[in-house]
Amino acid sequence: MPRTLPNRLTLDREPDGARRAVEDAAAIDGWQVISAASDRLTLREVPRGAPTSTFAAQVAVHLVSVPGGPQTQIQLDAFSVGLGRIQRGHMYARVEELKRAIVACAAR
Repeated sequence: MPRTLPNRLTLDREPDGARRAVEDAAAIDGWQVISAASDRLTLREVPRGAPTSTFAAQVAVHLVSVPGGPQTQIQLDAFSVGLGRIQRGHMYARVEELKRAIVACAAR
């Protein structure tokens, strides 16, 4: 059964702007959008140096508008089938890289 690693951040953007920042960050940081809805994206890691991987990390991105201002809370739930110590460390690092890329894209 897949195990998840939750992570959150808040952007000073409306949900559409936050979604664009996530999509831009994903493209820059080596993630592929594999499904999308108005308030959710699912990203799959594109392994560096390999075209595909059956154990690639995935991230479910939930976008929630924060009442009272142009802010969006982003919940990142990373998951992988093989979540041993090495995979968990890799996933934590990749999600942190993705978060930094999202913040950088939102700042543009």
